[in-house]
Formats: sequence, C-alpha cells, structure tokens
Amino acid sequence: MNSIDLLLLQFDHNWKHKWESIQSALKNATPAEASFQASCYAKEEKEADFPPPGTILWQLVHMHWCNLHYANVLRLRPQKEIADPPRPPLMTLDQTVAALQESHQALRDEVAKLKEADLDGPCNSNGQSVAEFVSACVRHEVWHASQVAVARRLFREAAGTPAA
Repeated sequence: MNSIDLLLLQFDHNWKHKWESIQSALKNATPAEASFQASCYAKEEKEADFPPPGTILWQLVHMHWCNLHYANVLRLRPQKEIADPPRPPLMTLDQTVAALQESHQALRDEVAKLKEADLDGPCNSNGQSVAEFVSACVRHEVWHASQVAVARRLFREAAGTPAA
C-alpha cells in the first residue's frame, strides 16, 4: 500500500468505520440532539449563517464548509490565496449529513488525484507540504466526529436519559 492509498483508507474510515467515525458518532441522532446547545457553549459568539456553537449541526456544517475549502486548496495548490467557499444555507440534520458526505467525497476525490511525488510539494500559504495538509484534513474530521459524540453525551445528560 502506498501513501496515497493509506490516506484514502483514513478518509474512508473517518466516514464509516464502525467505531471512531462520523457515521458511528451520528448513528440514530435526532434533530433534537443535533440542535442542542450545552450550557458551556451558551456564551460563545454565534457566527452568521451557522447553527449555534457547540451543537452537532454546527460541527457538521463546519466540517462541510472546511471540506469544501480544503478540496479547493488541493485543487488550486500551490496558490497562496484561496477564497473561502460560500457559507452553506441552514439545513436540516439529514440535509446537513448529505451535504457533509458530498464534501467529504469531494475532498477524498482531490486526495485520490495526488501522486506520491506530490506529497512533499508545497500546498498553501502556511508553508505546509501536501502531506502535512492532508494529514491535518484527516485529523480535522476525526476531531469533529468526537465532538459530535461528546455533544450527544451532553444532550443525554441534560435530558436525563441513559448513555447509549
């Protein structure tokens, strides 16, 4: 297995591994869970056109928007200045998950276009190599999948329901 194949495997696992993945963190999630904001986030500044901070919807919209941006970075590299993608419209949980899956796939598709020799090349204005940048993309998805899992625990605690 080469480095590109390993990165693609990580993207696949980020989305659908039976334990630490976006799908496993969202399994049977409800709209009430998705819009719940734990008290520790109540004083966080709300971003325009984004769900409330700390909610599952915020995590998913943030991942979706970042995936669009990251795919553009890879597509346009080594261009230093890349415009941010437009903010997505507010969506239901199901719509947000579908949009996230599409942007996840778009980012994965850009990684699949890479050649092994591209990994050491420059990627962005932060001075990262392509390998460093793609590795950060992988970590970013896993980080937010874990935030979804924590948000669900906070929802269950606030609702007085047992852990799943």
